[in-house]
Amino acid sequence: MQATRSPSGPPSGTRITPRDATISVVSTSPVVVIIPVKPPSVGKSRLGMSNTRRTALATGFALDTIAAVLATPAVAHALVVTDDFRFASTARDLGSAVIPDGVAGDLNASLVQAALEAARRWPAHRVAALCADVPALTPDDLDAALAAAEGSATAFVRDTAGTGTSLYVATRVDDFEPQFGNQSAELHLRGGAHELMGGLPPCARTSTTPVTSARRWRWASAATPRRRCSRTEHTTNGAHP
Repeated sequence: MQATRSPSGPPSGTRITPRDATISVVSTSPVVVIIPVKPPSVGKSRLGMSNTRRTALATGFALDTIAAVLATPAVAHALVVTDDFRFASTARDLGSAVIPDGVAGDLNASLVQAALEAARRWPAHRVAALCADVPALTPDDLDAALAAAEGSATAFVRDTAGTGTSLYVATRVDDFEPQFGNQSAELHLRGGAHELMGGLPPCARTSTTPVTSARRWRWASAATPRRRCSRTEHTTNGAHP
């Protein structure tokens, strides 16, 4: 069942929920999801843990995130952006395309370059950027968020802290203007992006706090199959439900 919206969509810079968007359960417009991945040896550098554990944490997070993206029905392709050749090889083995980091030290410029490459390879697809440290993300969660974003020129999901961004989606590459970094949620709102209030449950959003990351480390290391996270699972350190 295809989503129904007015041709103009909601006013820019507004907050919308999946119910406001009048969506179906599954998104119908294919998406290329760009996943930027720092070399795992330097990822999660703000966490107070050993280098060995931190590297394993960053690697596990990124691989779980990529696996969830590839299993999402609305996702046509995953495009990983990384300069780590070992991780690049592993990501390819999972089924994602990989390109090097195009602009060193400038995440947003690298994402724009990756979006242009995605549009060259797979024209007429929507483009999304997803942080690589959301290992609790499930394909259903991501599919629902992409469905909620459908019909909006741009849309985003806040991170757990409430000031950053976990997911940014654009209908056309010409509209793709990510503002990841300090206060990115506010910058995306000011730029006219629609905020998806129920886009992802808290445990499937980005966080750099030691407590939340430790919980996700246990999640990523668990031998049991992945279970769907609830909206009350991560409420520490000011997490937004």
